[in-house]
Amino acid sequence: MTAHYSGNGTYKPSDSAPVTVTVASEPSTTLITIPLFNPNTGNETGNTPSSIVYGTPTAVRVDVGNASAKTTFPPQLVCAPLTCPTGNITLSDSVSGASTVLSPSGGFLLNSGGYVIDYNVATLPGGAHQFSAGYAGDSSYKSSTGTYALTVTPAPMQLYYLSVPSAPLVGTLVNMYATFNATNTFPGAAPTGTISFYDGGTQLPGTVTYNNQPGSTNFVASLTGNLTATFTTVGPHQITAKYSGDANYATATSTAMTISPLYSTTASEIANPTTINLGQSLNITATITGASQTPPMTGTFQFFGANGLIPGGAAATQGTDANGNQTLTATVSTTPQYSQWISVNYSGDVNYTFAGAQVFANVNIPDFSLNGPSTPLLITAGMPGSVAVSVVPASNLASSVSVSCGGSGPVGYSCSVSPTTVNLSNGVSGTTTLFLNPNPPVVSAMSLRESIAHLAAGARSVRENLRKGSLIAGFGLLLLLFWPARRFDGRLKVGLATACICCFIVGCGGSSSAGGGPPVPLPTTTTVQSSASKIASQSSVTFTATVTGSASSAPTGSVIFLLAGSYFGSANLVGNSATLTTQVALPGIYALSAQYSGDSLNQSSTAIGQNLSVTGSTQVQIQGQTSNVTHFVNVTVTLQ
Repeated sequence: MTAHYSGNGTYKPSDSAPVTVTVASEPSTTLITIPLFNPNTGNETGNTPSSIVYGTPTAVRVDVGNASAKTTFPPQLVCAPLTCPTGNITLSDSVSGASTVLSPSGGFLLNSGGYVIDYNVATLPGGAHQFSAGYAGDSSYKSSTGTYALTVTPAPMQLYYLSVPSAPLVGTLVNMYATFNATNTFPGAAPTGTISFYDGGTQLPGTVTYNNQPGSTNFVASLTGNLTATFTTVGPHQITAKYSGDANYATATSTAMTISPLYSTTASEIANPTTINLGQSLNITATITGASQTPPMTGTFQFFGANGLIPGGAAATQGTDANGNQTLTATVSTTPQYSQWISVNYSGDVNYTFAGAQVFANVNIPDFSLNGPSTPLLITAGMPGSVAVSVVPASNLASSVSVSCGGSGPVGYSCSVSPTTVNLSNGVSGTTTLFLNPNPPVVSAMSLRESIAHLAAGARSVRENLRKGSLIAGFGLLLLLFWPARRFDGRLKVGLATACICCFIVGCGGSSSAGGGPPVPLPTTTTVQSSASKIASQSSVTFTATVTGSASSAPTGSVIFLLAGSYFGSANLVGNSATLTTQVALPGIYALSAQYSGDSLNQSSTAIGQNLSVTGSTQVQIQGQTSNVTHFVNVTVTLQ
């Protein structure tokens, strides 16, 4: 270092001799802090915790200042800008005797504020951590080191699921498992440790197998333990599961689950006798055997057949088998209508489990046959007919045969049988009679449209009469005006004049009202006839409908023809007639009718014609049934 004098008017400039001055670097202080942040706001909430919970996001900050530097919160620079230490920082973490270098190769570079923050610290494992930071120094600051002690406590755990059968069988292996989860999601190690199962205060013996899953930002860490155990007593048992915890996860215990082990049971069922004839009864006896000599067995029985619950049944009887094990027996009597499985359900009780069994009951159903007439039943069309049908047994067993009829009989006829039940015994045949009776003819009712049309026609008739009356009244009024006065009393003349004027007003008004609108359709009359009253099936027949309207407007449009009230065809009017030539396929008695559709000037109308007889042959089916055995016979019916 030298000094220089610039001189003045008296003295010349001069320089001092050089002097050597040595500036030593000052001591430095390295400070470590652990910033903590609010997960909802992101704001820093502290920087000097003594402990954190496993899974807490962690960052490490290292500040370097002079000898008087201290930690503050909220954090502040420990050095003045442009005078802050420079260089690199090495950072390591030691836990459970193992040290991990957190800084990259060459260390972290201090920024202009003399500090560095590591936000990429991995999830810290549970235990006592000792962070160490080393500053190498620079030309102004000496090297220094700093340490920070931090304890990571285990993360809380909770039971997710405990699975134990609610009513296991005594003496049989039972599978149970429990799953414990971390209470929060975070990237964490898979839990280790043990899970123990307890019956009350006694740990259940056996080997527990495990399955664990690490945590992530979307899924919680979990540990599942499985145990196979055996219960030796009945009654309530309080089962709990306990997790031991590990360095990262805390211990946890489940709430108690109540189960009630039961003694096993077996069911047997017999039918006495095993085979019966239709109409006979049999006894079904069920026996439930428990796997214990005590306590006595209770509970209820339900017997089921093909048609559901079998009513009745004696009260259950307690007993023991040859080994001294408890038994419970019940019997029900039933009359099955056909062969079937009969099952029993035992309800169980507080000590014994439920059970069930089934037995097959064989029912012999007497067979039979139906014999109809060998020749067709001849009926004059429109007249009733009947014929006998034999019911022939196939054995000497007694039985009842239900008989009914159906099929495509003659149209317009109804069928019935009498008697509807034929009782057979000792191999003797029975008889029922088939009756065919003609139905009343089908007559179509007048439609609402036709009724309204008739009312409208009546109204027009009244207006027409009023119109005519108004003309007569006007003539009468003129006659009164000019008739010699001496021929009529004055009061009579005034009265008659008033009546004439009223009739004239009403008549003209009605005429004016009617004349101002569209034309009103006028009534029509329709008749229908057939070219023949009796025809053979599939032969041609012609139906002719004639529609008569007013003289001023000939009817137009179409006519539909109906047989037995059902649509059979249609035809357009030609002149005032519509003709339909067709064939009728099915034998029977048909009521012929026709309906005229009407047009803008003519109302619709309906005609009822004569009955049409269609001859030919068809079949009526006779059905006989005993239990689930059914037979049929066809009776040919010929209308002539």
